[in-house]
Amino acid sequence: MKNMPIVDFYRTIPTKSADQVREIISGQHRDGYNLIDVRQPQEYERGHIPGAILIPLGEIPNRMSEIAPGRPAIVYCRSGNRSMSAAAMLINSNFNDVYNLDGGISAYNGLKAHGSPEVRSLFFPTDASFETIISLAWSLEEGLRIFYSSCKELSTKPEVIALFTKLTEAEDMHKTNIEKQYADITGKYDVEKIGKGTPHLMEALLNIEETIQWCQGKDAPDIIELSMTIEANSYDLYAYLQRKVEDEQHRTFFRKMADEELLHLRQMASVLGQLV
Repeated sequence: MKNMPIVDFYRTIPTKSADQVREIISGQHRDGYNLIDVRQPQEYERGHIPGAILIPLGEIPNRMSEIAPGRPAIVYCRSGNRSMSAAAMLINSNFNDVYNLDGGISAYNGLKAHGSPEVRSLFFPTDASFETIISLAWSLEEGLRIFYSSCKELSTKPEVIALFTKLTEAEDMHKTNIEKQYADITGKYDVEKIGKGTPHLMEALLNIEETIQWCQGKDAPDIIELSMTIEANSYDLYAYLQRKVEDEQHRTFFRKMADEELLHLRQMASVLGQLV
């Protein structure tokens, strides 16, 4: 990166409001833009925009290769000050269409993911075969299907029952698609047997029974919000894995998984909007 005159930090940096950022995220595929969190790791783990890449401000100069060129870049921090400096660095390094999230994540009242996708990604070993990756993903989908099936029994509201019925059916379809990929690759049809290696976990690596127990006696909006958090963390994980894996077959698989989680998030957000 070129040496930056101090005046560069006081240039006018283009901004996007929280509403504008939400519109970009909901209206474009994540492969069409860069979303960069420039806070510290502990801040990121307490809550970040799902799919955001963590590059702390001080690491920006040495990690610009991780930012896809030719795509708009949205940078954010807690309040917008650090990300303004990060945006100036990117602009000075000839990145185009760089925007600072006005007010930072403090102004962003959209859904957030928590924890570190890097840590959760350890569930999928980097040297794992595609067969293993598919079977692990299948087991998490089955866990979520069990959870959603239980959720539809916890409400008397028709729209909530319809939502979780639809999500249960979607997980069944998702599992079927995974099974087909597994069979195409391995010539085997015993993915369920392999998937039993993690019988108590679901997406977001939560314990199925404990999560169902937490939902007992909760209002429908609370259950839907928890479900959205689960899907947000799953989306965050699969988007991270899509960026990090080198094998094209693995990358395509994780891309499809992330897209599915995002679809479920939008379905739940629509119903939640009717309830609150």
